[in-house]
Amino acid sequence: MQSRNSDGLEKLKRLIRVGLPLSEMPPGHGSAAGLLEAQIKKTIKALDDQGIAKAPLADALQYKTLKAEFEYAFGKPGSAAQDLESFLAAKRLPGRLEDWFASARSPQSARSFRFREDADDRDALRQKIWALMGLSFYGKYLNGDVRTAFKWLNMLRQLIESELLEMDTAHPPHGTRARVHYFLAHCYRTMRNFPRSETHFLEAQKHADRRLRREIDLADRLPDNERRRKRQYEYQFGVICTARVLTGLGRLAMLQGHLRRAGQFLHSARTLIVPSGMEMLKLVVDSHIAITERRLCEPGAKGWQLTLRELETCYRKFEEQDDRHGTRRCGQELARAYLDQAESLPLDKRSAPLAAADRWIDELGKLGHKWGSRGQPELFRMHVFRACRILLGATPDLALAEQDLEKANSMDEPQRHSQDLGVERVEVQLAQGMLRLAKQSLSPPADGDDGNRASMHFSQLRDFARRSNDRVLESEALLRLAIAEASENREAQAQQHLDVWRRYHAPFVENASLHCLHLTALKSIVRPQLDFPSLDLDENLRRVKQYLWALAKARSKNDTEAARLLRISRDRMLELKRAVAPPPEDDRA
Repeated sequence: MQSRNSDGLEKLKRLIRVGLPLSEMPPGHGSAAGLLEAQIKKTIKALDDQGIAKAPLADALQYKTLKAEFEYAFGKPGSAAQDLESFLAAKRLPGRLEDWFASARSPQSARSFRFREDADDRDALRQKIWALMGLSFYGKYLNGDVRTAFKWLNMLRQLIESELLEMDTAHPPHGTRARVHYFLAHCYRTMRNFPRSETHFLEAQKHADRRLRREIDLADRLPDNERRRKRQYEYQFGVICTARVLTGLGRLAMLQGHLRRAGQFLHSARTLIVPSGMEMLKLVVDSHIAITERRLCEPGAKGWQLTLRELETCYRKFEEQDDRHGTRRCGQELARAYLDQAESLPLDKRSAPLAAADRWIDELGKLGHKWGSRGQPELFRMHVFRACRILLGATPDLALAEQDLEKANSMDEPQRHSQDLGVERVEVQLAQGMLRLAKQSLSPPADGDDGNRASMHFSQLRDFARRSNDRVLESEALLRLAIAEASENREAQAQQHLDVWRRYHAPFVENASLHCLHLTALKSIVRPQLDFPSLDLDENLRRVKQYLWALAKARSKNDTEAARLLRISRDRMLELKRAVAPPPEDDRA
């Protein structure tokens, strides 16, 4: 191994952070991404052959951190993150960080315990901090342990602002500060603290900009050849950092239902990285753009169909690269899209979208089984989506839907898996509410049994969404609450919920599927008109029966359910259907 700043490590860092030069990239995403991945793996092997494992600590830390970053960028399983965690544990760096933080918080210590050791120079301390940031994000956060990642990143932020800044005030660690803020922004987003997440994304961009200006000033002092190379790399890296921040802000806006704002961020990010060789980052941005535009389009519309084709293209590209995160993201969105379409249609027109949803639900199941213990997020979503699909069918098997939801609920807590499982698993909560509503339509709860009402379930979910600052979930829970209230013959309350939604949610939450759900909720509370134009007793009795039959039909999926709501037998149902049929044409003439 050569020096700490060896050519091999520098090459690996450039490949991971800015990709291959565009002139060396072949046309076509798959071959371009494959070539970049092959070059990175080749460089990693060369470093292994050079004896990187026996290199000085700072070099070994940088190497292991870069490997974990590479796996993250290409959506691979986290073996490098596990290797980094084992290496840092052997060096006792996580424990040393905890001890430093405990000392810093103690009023008696006067910070007598310092994190840096006597042999540490500025670069060695910086590399230890980068390795611990890598462990926090790639090892903890991406495996669902968001709280530990958040705690360590906050410790590291304070460490950077104290000891690392102290060592060289003339060379502020802008890049290190940009990265810790970027990682913290992701943690805050996952914890649903959207304002703090946005603040940290902007802090990351501010420090990335300051770093770029500083490095360009330093490059201008170099000889011509080195200056051109240095300036080109720094501009590329600065643009890619900005694109990553914009992508994070776009995803943040998407989660809040601000889809047009999300599109603005994401398209800006995509424009910036067009001339770069970061093919996997381009694909990530493309998938987020397709998801945003899909949610903006009304289910079944022409634009909606185009975005689904784009999503499926992204899915196949991620699958080709064996990118687990991207494949999951696109597969889940496709399954959800077809379920949204099915729910927006009448029962007799749902078969095609439900069949398409089946295909993508099965794809998620295959992915989950393929990845074994790391495929829990896929299996979790598969069970939830399958339960929703059953509930949306013409003849739902409620026992089977309940079984799928029980399987989803029985999974381990998400600390050992990806944060995509969701800390509170709101997908399960929504599906359980739909199941309760379906059961309620067959067997209404007894008077006074409010705890088992579907409306109570969605009311609690709405309250949770408010506490969690989740406007999209609150919107959906509010609409489903209105539907549940209507099914319980509480039209006045249902109307109040819809009024709240129209006033405080509809103007700000742009998801088209929620606006379609609003129309469904409206239909559930609109009563058929009962009009008595004359005092003809027989005619008016027929109109009353017609009114009751129309009301029952509006709240049921078929004649059998309508008869059950009216508490009449099948024979009386057939008799009622004949009674409410319009009179012959000759009689009306």
